[in-house]
Amino acid sequence: MMNLRDDLIAEMHGEMMAEMVRMRNAMHDLMTDEQRQQLRQAAPAGVDPDDHDAHH
Repeated sequence: MMNLRDDLIAEMHGEMMAEMVRMRNAMHDLMTDEQRQQLRQAAPAGVDPDDHDAHH
């Protein structure tokens, strides 16, 4: 059974991940279509930019 500290850490991690998604979405909203295309092309082949574990 998880203790209070583990619960708080898990909650904080979830909130941080949600905030990262909101920030990424806000940045995409500010980009032009051309900037979005350049971002997609700059990503290494075979790497999903939304896959958090891939960059570890």
